[in-house]
Amino acid sequence: MKHIKAFLLILLSVGGCSVYSPPYSQAAVSSVKVHTCSFDFEDENFCDSAHTSLYDKAWLNNRVNFDENYIISSNIEKSGLRSLAVINLKTGDTYPLEYTYGGYVDESGRAIPSKPSKIDFQINSNKLCIDGSVYAYQNTFQNQNTCFIFNGKEFEKLETNVSISLPDETSAFSKIKSTAIPISWDTLSRISSNWSSIDKMKDISNWYNSQRKLYVSFPRLTEVTLLPKVGNITVLLGRYNAETDSGNIYLYSLITINNNASKYVKLNNKFWIDKNYLIKGIDSDEGKTVINYKISNDGVKILSAK
Repeated sequence: MKHIKAFLLILLSVGGCSVYSPPYSQAAVSSVKVHTCSFDFEDENFCDSAHTSLYDKAWLNNRVNFDENYIISSNIEKSGLRSLAVINLKTGDTYPLEYTYGGYVDESGRAIPSKPSKIDFQINSNKLCIDGSVYAYQNTFQNQNTCFIFNGKEFEKLETNVSISLPDETSAFSKIKSTAIPISWDTLSRISSNWSSIDKMKDISNWYNSQRKLYVSFPRLTEVTLLPKVGNITVLLGRYNAETDSGNIYLYSLITINNNASKYVKLNNKFWIDKNYLIKGIDSDEGKTVINYKISNDGVKILSAK
């Protein structure tokens, strides 16, 4: 009988490890870390056990669904409205959205059951939109599509009705420094005068949003330079400084913009663009795989990898 009990104890302990051991580095962290517990004049406490237990559950499910590294968690509040937060998959850092939200309402402010709220977000974008009504202290926007950008620490609301005085696309890009091709990572690493701060892209983002209802994404980039056009396609090269085990390096992305869409592809830390716009990139700093790209109306396509 003692042997049977010992065998059962072993089974239970093994089963517990397989079920509860969190993925990645989460095993060393007991819970998510909520960076904002509450917002001014709002009742929600995002650090209470009701919220953190839901965040923990979403985090341990280990399914990225937003901005490449984050998980969206949506919860129902006591008011009947919903709140949401983004959770960093690797660290558990959690950032709530300031606004609660619900669906469309009638003239009396009562919910219209047939028109619930809808959230739109993507795994490769830091933009999140809520179709319905959003609520915060002295900031209520009802019966519309309201969009936010997550900057890595908090959500920033995008203006819904932006009035831009820029007359055309050329003027929108007039503040961005340009670079001719051929070009490579090695050349650009020694040149600082060809780069413009990402802050100068705000006018461009607003212009596309206002004139063409097109959102242009610049994920995590700190600097950009304008490359020659490919037909009617505008091409930008962006970079940011990243910390790695071997030191700080620049990581690059290529952004394409046409009348219908804005897309980007990561070139990582090493790339080459020849005079015919043949693009080669390395899949990582280890330099094991060379990837050939081509620019088309659908964005940047991978031709081959070897």
